Amino acid sequence: MNRCMVIAAVAVTTAGTAAAGTANVDPVGGDARCRAVPTWTLESIKSGVRASVRPKLRSARAVKARRGDFSNAPRGFSHGVYFISANLRAKGVATWAVSTSFYRTGGGLIYAVGRVARRVSDFGSGLRPSVLAGWGISPSTYGYAQSRACVK
Repeated sequence: MNRCMVIAAVAVTTAGTAAAGTANVDPVGGDARCRAVPTWTLESIKSGVRASVRPKLRSARAVKARRGDFSNAPRGFSHGVYFISANLRAKGVATWAVSTSFYRTGGGLIYAVGRVARRVSDFGSGLRPSVLAGWGISPSTYGYAQSRACVK
C-alpha cells in the first residue's frame, strides 16, 4: 500500500469518527477531537501489553496535547504528544503518552501514564511518574482526560 493510500485511509477514518458523533468538545472551548488510532499503532500497543489484556484491547482513541511544555521531554516528543486511551472493561481505562511518530506509524516513543496502563503494559517500566511529570506529561496535561473521555 503506498503512502498516499495510507494517509487517505487515516483521513477517512478520522472524518468518519467525527461524523459519527464521537468528537468531544473541551469544556474550555476547544475541540478535543477523538481521533481513531491506526491499526498498526494499535497492534504495536498490543505487543507491549500483558497477554491476558490483548483480547480486551480492540480499539483506542487519541487526543493531541495542545497545551503544555514538553521542552524537557525526550527529543522524540518535539513534534507533539498524543494521549492514547483504551477501555479495557473490568480493568479500567489505560492511557499512554506517545510521540507523533508512534501515533502515525506504530514506532516511536510510548510511555504508560496512569495506574491501569502501568499495570497492564511494560511501556516505560521502571520510569517513575515524577520523571514523566518533569517532561510535562501527566494526568493533568491537556489531552489525558480528553482521550479517556473518548473511550468511556
